[in-house]
Amino acid sequence: MTQRLDQRTYEAGRAGILVPQQRVALPRGLRRIKRHAMLGVRELMGAAGPSRLYAGFFVQAEDAARRMRGAMRDDDLEALRRSAHGIKGSASNLGLTALAAAAAALERDSATMAAPALALAVQRFEELTAATRALCRGEGLLS
Repeated sequence: MTQRLDQRTYEAGRAGILVPQQRVALPRGLRRIKRHAMLGVRELMGAAGPSRLYAGFFVQAEDAARRMRGAMRDDDLEALRRSAHGIKGSASNLGLTALAAAAAALERDSATMAAPALALAVQRFEELTAATRALCRGEGLLS
């Protein structure tokens, strides 16, 4: 799965999607989309539903990352925490476990992280969002 994520990440980069400069290494146990969540979405929404739902989610995730960057600029850690909390729930509901874990870590640790570490964590969240989008596209969840 890691190879697939790496391959999809770099394929996405060639397609003009913002992707990380380095390989995205996911922690053990966070290397996949939860299949039962994905199948549940397909069952509930029909064939075209997942594409719209996941596309909307990625718009939300990119907006959350922009809000987190703005919150860092404004030194508003509570706003950053709220943005991370919101996207954590959405990612979890869609079975995007790695993205949900990254958002949970931002929510939990933002108040205690030094500014450079926090900026790096938000950057990694953005990179993971791009990699997860590419993976979802490869799984047929996005058109």
